[in-house]
Amino acid sequence: MKFLRHFQTELEPGTPVSEWRLSEKGRKEMQKFVRENNFDIDIVYTSTERKAVKTARRIAEKADAELVKTELLCEVDRSGEGFVEDHDRYVNLVEDYLNGGKKADWEDQEEMRERFHEFIEMAEGNSLAVTHGIFLSLNVPEYEKVDFWHELGFGQIVHYDF
Repeated sequence: MKFLRHFQTELEPGTPVSEWRLSEKGRKEMQKFVRENNFDIDIVYTSTERKAVKTARRIAEKADAELVKTELLCEVDRSGEGFVEDHDRYVNLVEDYLNGGKKADWEDQEEMRERFHEFIEMAEGNSLAVTHGIFLSLNVPEYEKVDFWHELGFGQIVHYDF
């Protein structure tokens, strides 16, 4: 299965993270990515978050593939913490979360893993899933979670064999 992390977002502190849009840079990189790649896929699964749906829709159109939105692919729910303006603090919270810590009021890791496994069970056919960085870092087992999160770029494809 192939997973794609959405492209760069525009930070919108007063807006829930799930509603953030792609930044200008993210839109341009997404358009270039879609234009320069041929997608031999039948289904594009996507998180229901705006930044993922925008990318998934473009890929599905180009590939003439079915588009399936699912909350199973949404990013870890961080709404209990809200927007973290200080970047260093945010990085520390993510690292702590990926290492099993509980410094932030974020979605329980076990619940997130259950969503991932439920998605894997429902996914079918030759498909691509558009999702998020922390989600992938927690669920793709062949990588060290924190290192993977630091190295995972916007618009990067990750292969996962299950």
